[in-house]
Amino acid sequence: AIQIELWAHADPPVGKLFMWVVLRDEVGRLHTLTLGQVSGTGWAKQSAQLPEVFVAPLTVVSVLVFEPVSGDGGTPTSVFIDDISAVDPTGDSEVLIDFEQRGLWTPLPTSQGFDIGFELAPETGDRTSGSVGADRGASVAQMTLGRGTDGGVRGIYRSVNRAPIPMIASESFLARNGLRVGDRLVGGLSGTLTPMRVVGSTRLFPTLDPRGEGFAIVDLETLTSYAELRGAVSPVGRTFEVFVDTQDEKRDSALTAVRAVLGPGTAVTDRQGLQAASLIDPLTVAGWRGVGFIAIALTILVSLLGFATYLASYEGRTKVESAFLRALGLGRLSHVRSIALEQASVAITGLALGTAAGFVMTRLAVDAVSHTESGREVLPPFVIVTEWLPVTLVYAGLAILASALLLRFLRTYARLPLHILTRREE
Repeated sequence: AIQIELWAHADPPVGKLFMWVVLRDEVGRLHTLTLGQVSGTGWAKQSAQLPEVFVAPLTVVSVLVFEPVSGDGGTPTSVFIDDISAVDPTGDSEVLIDFEQRGLWTPLPTSQGFDIGFELAPETGDRTSGSVGADRGASVAQMTLGRGTDGGVRGIYRSVNRAPIPMIASESFLARNGLRVGDRLVGGLSGTLTPMRVVGSTRLFPTLDPRGEGFAIVDLETLTSYAELRGAVSPVGRTFEVFVDTQDEKRDSALTAVRAVLGPGTAVTDRQGLQAASLIDPLTVAGWRGVGFIAIALTILVSLLGFATYLASYEGRTKVESAFLRALGLGRLSHVRSIALEQASVAITGLALGTAAGFVMTRLAVDAVSHTESGREVLPPFVIVTEWLPVTLVYAGLAILASALLLRFLRTYARLPLHILTRREE
């Protein structure tokens, strides 16, 4: 094909309204062609030559009209389009899109939001009267335009699912703009009004500050494709940040591979490298880590010794009471069950209060160092992570120790010297 053409007219007519068609070639490049001014009151053929640099086959991805206005200065009208055709060197034409079905055509958003209407209108009349395109059918495309534009551009494009571009927004962004997950909006991204839908929310994202107006996350490739579909330039000033997570044993090989792929002009920042660079003396850090392990071990040991001492003291204090209970006929199992119930309630209450106090004290300690001199929270914020393994070891050790002492109570209960313990001195 050497030429593309279509039939169009505007009702009511607009003084300066130009027809554009955006094509995608075989290698994925997008090209915008102008088919001239839409003028007159009846159907007129609009056409443009296809440059030789285009790599066939070509696909029509959007049909646009341009008016030299901005913002809400567009002229309300209805634009009718029919029979987009390709013309070969012999002059024969082949209809590519006849608009007999709606297909995947989706209106572009404008400064007024989603104010462009698109539908199929009945095709009436004949070519001799100038009221129909080259191929007689049942319908034509009708774009109902309001005052809203996107830099003077309005039109329709072919969407895979007619869905807006998905985005993840920060909680501060949603609160500031009165949005919720699932809402649709029109946002200005890279100079293009873009239809978007909030599919999720997040509080934090690497390198982005949630304070102030917040932030939104969209897929760059999807955004670029949409900007090119409506004839706009691709987003400029691309700065790519890639976050790579790898296993510790593969860290060095992963860094080497990343540098080899991205080239010498790429800055690669390693989290472990930053942490190592921020430390004054690695030996000091190693010493503190050793102290940390010793502190955990001492905590477990002191807890177990304290509980064992308490139970031993408890056994000595309750010998007389146990002797009287045995004299009254209380069996060994019943006695042990009563002791287990009494001590379990004390232990559970103590462990719950101690754990809760630990959480509170940790938050107080972290809060004291997690704010700047101006009182604002540092970014990225401190994240409190509880190492449950030492806590579980303490709980398990206490349970094992308590079980062993209960067995001791069970054995010694029957051997209590009642004639001695029940003797009272006046």
